[in-house]
Amino acid sequence: MVLPAFLLGAEEAENLTRPQGELIFLRDFGSDEVGYLAIPEQKPEAGIVVAHGKFGLCMATRTLCDRLAGAGFIVLAVDLFNGSVPKSPSDIDQHMDAVSSAATVSAIETGIHFFKLSPRFKMDKVIVLGIGESTRDVLAAARKNRTLSGVTLLEPKVLPTADLMNQIGAPVLAYVSTERNITVDVDAVNAAAKAPLTMKLMPEVIYDDMQEFKRHINDRVWEEVIDHWKKLELHERSIADKLIDSVF
Repeated sequence: MVLPAFLLGAEEAENLTRPQGELIFLRDFGSDEVGYLAIPEQKPEAGIVVAHGKFGLCMATRTLCDRLAGAGFIVLAVDLFNGSVPKSPSDIDQHMDAVSSAATVSAIETGIHFFKLSPRFKMDKVIVLGIGESTRDVLAAARKNRTLSGVTLLEPKVLPTADLMNQIGAPVLAYVSTERNITVDVDAVNAAAKAPLTMKLMPEVIYDDMQEFKRHINDRVWEEVIDHWKKLELHERSIADKLIDSVF
């Protein structure tokens, strides 16, 4: 079992360089997307859909999925770059320019459908994690799929309004970097929203390491996120959800 970095010693954490999950096709769940699936050894507490940032479905993203699986979740990272991974800073820009918001939302929805419809991996408790550049599209996908137990955003580009929170219908936890100039009246949003929006500042600034070619996020954030996920309640299933179950 692969544990999160904050549960490991420094030497053990550095040795986590080889992802242990597997790439799967998601053709049966809404599109021809590919995803990276990491399965825990014990019964999973929830299904986590990961929408990566500008570094793509790279080695660091896959290792993150393994670590979250080690904490007791079944994790599916959807590939938003159609099988390609940026190799340099300039390559990142090309990848970002080539991806449409509609395609990204569709890929995230496919990940949600995987946990809702898969005969083997169906989960009642489904959470979406959006990192960096994907967070805007994560919110759009969550608005269209009102069956989530929660949404978590790391270094989001935007935060949801009260109206969007009501459309999502699930708690949103957002970790905002001190480098981001995001202004939102969280109290005003929560006064008008049925589901809570929680905004936290990152304990350390997120930074991009171009030598290792990945985004570093403070381990304390993952510790808090995992604790938050475990406390989230199951989404109250609607009649429409139950009808879908009867069909599939």
